[in-house]
Amino acid sequence: MALSSRQVALYIDRVDAWRRTLPATGANSKRTTVGSTWARVAENLACFIERGKSQHVPIAGIGAVESDNMFTFDPIHFEAGANVQSGDVLKVMIGPQAGDYYQARGEPQIRMRHANKQTLLCSRCEAPPEGVP
Repeated sequence: MALSSRQVALYIDRVDAWRRTLPATGANSKRTTVGSTWARVAENLACFIERGKSQHVPIAGIGAVESDNMFTFDPIHFEAGANVQSGDVLKVMIGPQAGDYYQARGEPQIRMRHANKQTLLCSRCEAPPEGVP
C-alpha cells in the first residue's frame, strides 16, 4: 500500500538503512560481532522524524533528561512495508537533520489498518559504526 497524500506531504526526510551482517559460525560456536560488516538494506526511504516528541528512558540516579542524547528516543515513522528493524543504523540523507545518524532500538510498531505506517524508536549515534559511510 502506498503512502497517502497526507503522508507524502509530511514524510519529508529521507534515510538510508544499514544492517549488521554477522559472520557464519559453526554448530558449537557462539555468535559474535567480531568480523561483522555493515550492508545497506534500504536507500532513500521516505520517513517522518518526530522532533521534540522524544520518549525518555529514566537513568538510574539522573532521571529522564530532555536533550539529544543516547538516552532519549525519537520516533521515526515509515511506510508499513519499509525494510527497517531493531539494530539498524539510519543515516539522514535529506531533511533538516541531514548527516545525522540514528540507531533503531526495539521492534517496529506497525499500524496497518488506518495509518499504513510503522514507527521505530531511535536514538542518536555520535558517530557511525565502523563500516557505515
